[in-house]
Amino acid sequence: MLEESSILESQLQNFKKKFYVSLFLKGLLITFGISLLCFIVLATSEFFGQFNSYIRLSFIIFFILFFSILFFKFLYNPLLNLLGLAHNLSDESAAKNIGLYYQTINDKLLNVIQLKSSESPLAVAAYLQKKNLFTAYDFGKAAQINKNKKYIGFIGIPLLIIIAISYLMPNFFIVFIFIIYICFFALISLFI
Repeated sequence: MLEESSILESQLQNFKKKFYVSLFLKGLLITFGISLLCFIVLATSEFFGQFNSYIRLSFIIFFILFFSILFFKFLYNPLLNLLGLAHNLSDESAAKNIGLYYQTINDKLLNVIQLKSSESPLAVAAYLQKKNLFTAYDFGKAAQINKNKKYIGFIGIPLLIIIAISYLMPNFFIVFIFIIYICFFALISLFI
């Protein structure tokens, strides 16, 4: 029973890992896409406004705070789970997510996971009977990493805007890129 249980456990761990990779990838695309849009807005404001140093400082602080909020909202938890520092997704929740992807095993996987934790001989017998139902399934596919393709627009559109503006007006981003460069190193120093 332990060998089959370890196979099922490794399949669940594989799903959880791919699930958090998918969440991290989604968060990465959203965070950097929105950050690039914020960069475009602030650079445009600076280019046309020619603000004094206090307003530029407020732009820097705003950008750092905004990026930090996005980081903690979209990237922090998936990153902790990928590194093994937090475990938010239980086996039961993973089984429910897998059951949504594979309609044929819907609640059966959840029932087997619940049987695995039981100590009664009847539960062990039921577990041994149902353990072979899941060997044909790759639980990692249920994480659906490909669903994140729809978030490429979050980063693709701002990049196209930046490339177009940089091509048409090469001096447009120079001052603000220097400011962002300083902000980036200030932000990194906060996490070190």
